[in-house]
Amino acid sequence: MATIRGDKVSALDLSQVVMLNSYQPKNKKGVLTQEDILWQEQRKQRKVRKLDFEVR
Repeated sequence: MATIRGDKVSALDLSQVVMLNSYQPKNKKGVLTQEDILWQEQRKQRKVRKLDFEVR
C-alpha cells in the first residue's frame, strides 16, 4: 500500500514503488530577485573592519 500526499510518497516497501509522473512546480518565486542575490554574494566577499567601542 502506498500513500501520496502532495509531493510526499510513503509506502511499506519503497523498493516496490514505481513513480511514473511527479509534480514539479515550474514557477518558484523567491523573495529575493537575482540582483539582490548578487548584491548579497558581493557583500559576503567584502572585508569588514570590526569596530571596538569603549564602555563608559
